[in-house]
Amino acid sequence: MKLSVDLEIIRRLVQLEPFEQSSGITVDDLPGDWRCVFEERAAIMEYVGELPRELAEAKALEETVRMMENEKN
Repeated sequence: MKLSVDLEIIRRLVQLEPFEQSSGITVDDLPGDWRCVFEERAAIMEYVGELPRELAEAKALEETVRMMENEKN
């Protein structure tokens, strides 16, 4: 199986500014579709971006919460 990834997206995700999570959302709080988004982003950042799992998951959660908030607006 061949994985096609936009490396520019990975670079932007890895370089996200620190995120103050005021909502207190955890991975377990994510609705099903958003949980899938989180899992995919975390995996890409870990394997393609070569981040440690904990950092990849933290950044993926930050990005997923941002996306959820943007969709509300």
